[in-house]
Amino acid sequence: MTTPSNLLNLSRMHLGCGSIIADDFINVDGSFPGIKEVIDEGRVYAVDGKPNTFILKHDLRNGIPSKPKSLDVIYHSHFLEHLTREESLIFLKNCENHLKPGGHMRVVVPDFQLWCQNYIDKKVEFFEWYKSTYLGKDNPMYKTTASVFTGMLYNHGHQMAYDFDALESLLKDCGFTDIRKSTWGHSEKIPDINKVENSNPRRFESLLIECEVKVT
Repeated sequence: MTTPSNLLNLSRMHLGCGSIIADDFINVDGSFPGIKEVIDEGRVYAVDGKPNTFILKHDLRNGIPSKPKSLDVIYHSHFLEHLTREESLIFLKNCENHLKPGGHMRVVVPDFQLWCQNYIDKKVEFFEWYKSTYLGKDNPMYKTTASVFTGMLYNHGHQMAYDFDALESLLKDCGFTDIRKSTWGHSEKIPDINKVENSNPRRFESLLIECEVKVT
């Protein structure tokens, strides 16, 4: 990785990216598990061999690392549920403040309604998939669908659970408009969404919502 010498003009941020480094985004996280090089806090790095792809080490609890009203797109996936409701309000209001008028945000979280429906319908295969993928196939703590469900809710540092109504209400409180559901790998506003949403298994359990900042 190298520090780009040119002025960084890319106005799309992938927040809380973890190990998923998306092309044509500034990928922001407090750590990058797949990168062995030393990454300095607050410095933008270009990813070798991936034109127009950048990473930025930054603790999002300290705000969003851009100028207000400077971003066209904010994307975050399986990040919001790690914040308390109070932290979520602060974070989403920051997102709204850093997007340009008409700017677009795409939010992906575990779908609480989907989980509940699979539990009620006794969809054992759904819970077996999650257990083997995220909890450990042979872990004796997760012998029942209820134990896998609670494993999703309370593991991984999760603080909140969302269905569409709950997230829509939160986004409205933060000033977002035109709030609607979307599907994995498809976006009217981000045609190249597959650069960040590809074969990730999270697609099987996710609620996807898109929204805009009001044009004043």
